[in-house]
Amino acid sequence: MPSAKRGTKRGKRPSKKKGAGSKDIVDHALMKALSHRLRTRIFVILNERSASPNGLSKELREGLSQVSYHFTELKKLGLIELEKEVPRRGAVEHFYRAVRRVVVPKDAWQHLPPSLKSGLSAEIMGQSYEDVEASMEAGIFDDPDSHASWSPLIVDREGMKCVDELANECLERLFKIQADSTGRLMKKGEEGFSLTVVLASFLSTRSPEESKRAAATKQR
Repeated sequence: MPSAKRGTKRGKRPSKKKGAGSKDIVDHALMKALSHRLRTRIFVILNERSASPNGLSKELREGLSQVSYHFTELKKLGLIELEKEVPRRGAVEHFYRAVRRVVVPKDAWQHLPPSLKSGLSAEIMGQSYEDVEASMEAGIFDDPDSHASWSPLIVDREGMKCVDELANECLERLFKIQADSTGRLMKKGEEGFSLTVVLASFLSTRSPEESKRAAATKQR
């Protein structure tokens, strides 16, 4: 899943209740709606660009009725909205785009079913791998203003929490950079660069001894 920690991030955040400090809360009904792999994949695509049920049906090689059903469910939840209507041979093709980003905070994430957590995590990483592969094939991955690094670490539980906090701070900063960039692009009338940023920290199957033998950091 949409640049994300536990889901796809874009637009306004859904919340359980009003008031300060509650803007990141996502109710379990919403997360259950996104637990279907195809629906989540559709939502990720609609975070990147507008698309129609018919177009995604062909792109994803899924039945039109099934894809249309998931569009309807996402619309009911207020996650997508109609962007434009295009006449097609006596009919009208409806194009939608995501309008809300989904954030799953720690307190909610811990209580989600294992199957749902693994599905969302797999979708996040899968989308990242696809972007990396496509960028490399296009010969643009090694742009001088891009960054890539791999850092095997050995930390305690407190260290893991610190890394998680740092990732969240970085994510908020990324949204600020995007907002500032959007303002500059609109002012100049220019098109922006499509950029993917992957943030991930996870427990490794590598033993502490193996981590010690690994390079501290690989970076370019």
